[in-house]
Amino acid sequence: MAAKDDYILEQLVELGYITTEQVQAAQAQADSAGVGAVDLLVEQKIVDAGAVTNAKAAHFGVEVVSLTDMRLDDEVISAIPRHIAKRYRVVPVYRHGNNLGIALEQQGAFAEARAAYEKALKLKPGNIYIQQNYDLFREADDKRNRKAKKKP
Repeated sequence: MAAKDDYILEQLVELGYITTEQVQAAQAQADSAGVGAVDLLVEQKIVDAGAVTNAKAAHFGVEVVSLTDMRLDDEVISAIPRHIAKRYRVVPVYRHGNNLGIALEQQGAFAEARAAYEKALKLKPGNIYIQQNYDLFREADDKRNRKAKKKP
């Protein structure tokens, strides 16, 4: 099994999408096929992509938003130039003062989000909101590292 799948599988079980037995069966099958267990579970329609997204979001402490039902204000949309939004595949979804909330199109683009927060911290090192959000990534890393050390 791909080690990168561990945290997703654990979250899927915690959230009640699958059982431990389903994880064990998927891991064995995925190992023999040389594929990731999560990919296998999605391919076999045991879980859907939405469940995987929810598991990743729960792990990293971020919110999943559906843009389908949102009515976005023109001022918010215009906060990011169109060519930048297309390049990075982001959509601005809210604005509060100087803070802009964005939605990333790609599921699991947590590395990109982390990099964005790191850059934001360099630009505004004293911003408590940026620091709090960045800390969520560090906490998730710490949690994953502790779990990895416990495994034989």
